[in-house]
Amino acid sequence: MIVLPDKVRNVYNQMKRRCSFISGPYADVSVCEEWENDFNSFSEWYYKNLWKCKEPLQLDKDLLSEKKSKIYSPETCCLLPRSLNVFLSGEKRKNGLPVGVVKTKNGYRAQVNFMNGHIAGTFSDIEDAKEFYVSNKRRYLKMFIDAIRNDAPEHIIKALENYEF
Repeated sequence: MIVLPDKVRNVYNQMKRRCSFISGPYADVSVCEEWENDFNSFSEWYYKNLWKCKEPLQLDKDLLSEKKSKIYSPETCCLLPRSLNVFLSGEKRKNGLPVGVVKTKNGYRAQVNFMNGHIAGTFSDIEDAKEFYVSNKRRYLKMFIDAIRNDAPEHIIKALENYEF
């Protein structure tokens, strides 16, 4: 896979820009000391961690970190396909409902988006809606794993196999 240095520089600059936000989902995110002022160190890590994929890879800091440490570093980062990175992202809800579940006039609706489609259901019980969401997220994650198993680094596959929604 060929990735031009300008692309790597852009990824680096975007990472550092996200770490400058004072509010929102990136408010408490930082860059490790090793990468903070050393683009070459980041660039070496980036090229070393590239792998063959049918879609663009994105820098992810959450999959490998314990309890979403909110730090970009060689130990916490990996490169994931864009669609997988989007699929795994999901903020904790501030309204008390589980991720993927909304309150409707008919009960609780759970929806899982996957690639260009989705699966959804409406339930009278919030726990049933949550179980629907989680079981379908796991099912679709297994499909992702199967699709990238032969190309992705083993540590990414293991982290995905142990991922909890």
